[in-house]
Parts: sequence; structure tokens; C-alpha cells
Amino acid sequence: MRHCRPAALLIALIVFALGVVSMIGAGPASADCVGYKDDQARIASALRDYAVVAKVQVIDQKTIDGAVTGSMPLTMVDVEVKEAYHGTRVGEILSIATSPSMAERRTFTTGPEYFLAASNAQGGKYLDTDISRWARLYDHGCSPTAAADEVGPEFFAELRAKTGVTAAPSSETSAADPGRSSDATVVWLGAAGGAALVIVTAALVWRARRAEEQ
Repeated sequence: MRHCRPAALLIALIVFALGVVSMIGAGPASADCVGYKDDQARIASALRDYAVVAKVQVIDQKTIDGAVTGSMPLTMVDVEVKEAYHGTRVGEILSIATSPSMAERRTFTTGPEYFLAASNAQGGKYLDTDISRWARLYDHGCSPTAAADEVGPEFFAELRAKTGVTAAPSSETSAADPGRSSDATVVWLGAAGGAALVIVTAALVWRARRAEEQ
């Protein structure tokens, strides 16, 4: 029994390390409560149900406290339109309201590009906040909106084909590569760290077993 303990410890540590690696590699979850079955469903919903559909780049954002709005806080996200599919034009700067306090919320990062499907801001009874006082457009976690590198270039190619829009210059170039490269680096560093932990643990267990045998 004494000789089985190091092996059991090794197995437990390997499982733990692999769990850590998988969590690091998973990245943040997408706030997509609808669960579109494919690109066609996401595109159809966007063009049918939303006021503005575009490929945008986030250029700035700020939060308006609930004490100012009189109800829930709002995050105002400023975006520049890179490709316009519906309800906007290329180069237009849009201000999109989101709610950081909602359970199903969209989190934007300044810099990267997004596929945006935004609704006209509705006033009155929506959580007692007249969003139209602060922005013309509103986005939430159940909309088709998604990070550009999440839906991928094939999605935008299909969207262009459906709407007749021409690809923006350098739209699929390395402009978004730094963010993706950074994310990939984090994932690979996490994987390498997990592998190193397994190797070091295996070596220590092997030495312990050799010491017991002697």
C-alpha cells in the first residue's frame, strides 16, 4: 500500500493540472442567451429584428451611475462603423447603451471589432430607466451581437453576400491580430505551465518512490 501512494498522488495532481489548463484555455464566456444554432440564424435574427446591424470597432466607453440615471447604471459604448449592413453608414460613430447590472449583459472591450446588432432604445417602463435619454441604441446579452473573432471571417463573408455589402479595406487584416495573439499567448502560457507542473510532480514522485525502494 505504501508504494501506491505516490502513484495516486501523481494521478490526482495530473487531473488538477489539466483542469487548470482547461479553465485557462476556455476564456470568458459569451453573453449569448439565445444560442443561435448557426451563422444563418444569427444573421436572420439581426437583419429581421434589430435597428442597426454593422461591423464596428469599440473606440471608447464609460459608465453612468445608477444615481444619475435614477435606476440601473448604464455603460455607454462608442463604436465606429467599419461595415454597414443595415440602419447605419460606414464611418459613423454610434453610442450604444448597455447595462452592466443585468444578468444577461454584453461586455465590450475597447479596441477590438464586433458584429453589432443593436435595438432602438426604448424608454418608459424598461426597468424604470428611459434609456433613450442617454442613447439612441441599446444592446443586451440576448442580441446577436458578438466579438468579430468569435464569429469569424466566414460569418462576415456570408453576411456580405446576403446584404450585398463590399468588404471594408483591411477589414480582415492584422488590425485585430494583437488581441487574438495576446489571448493565444495567455492560453499557451497556461498550457505550458500546467505541463511543467505535471513534469515536475512526476519527477518528484519518481524520486520519492526510488527512495522508498532503497
